[in-house]
Amino acid sequence: MTTLLNRRQLISRGLMAGTGLVVFGQLDGLARPVFAATDFQRDFARYAAAYGRLDEYIARHMAEMGVPGLTLALADRTGLLRSSEYGFADVKAGVKVSPQTLFEIGSISKSFVAIAVRKLSSTCKSR
Repeated sequence: MTTLLNRRQLISRGLMAGTGLVVFGQLDGLARPVFAATDFQRDFARYAAAYGRLDEYIARHMAEMGVPGLTLALADRTGLLRSSEYGFADVKAGVKVSPQTLFEIGSISKSFVAIAVRKLSSTCKSR
């Protein structure tokens, strides 16, 4: 049976999940899910030409938009294909973007909430 959530419940459960993720991230000694290094190299030779063109496009786009740095992850349904870092995390200090660089989430969270609500509403209608 499907249980409908009102807005308050959705926000409350989202906050609980977020709090749990923050607490989990602070605990030492726990295994955290990560992508295996073998996944990163899985199809590199197959897509090498496309990755080169993608790198060129990103460099051009960053210059045009004034973006100091970014991280890009490409995945398919089986996992990570490639993870790339571009530019600087701190331009003044000359610190390059690394896999450990944290970025602000900004307005993208609205997209995730909209997708989740859409998915929930279509699931509820079909039952």
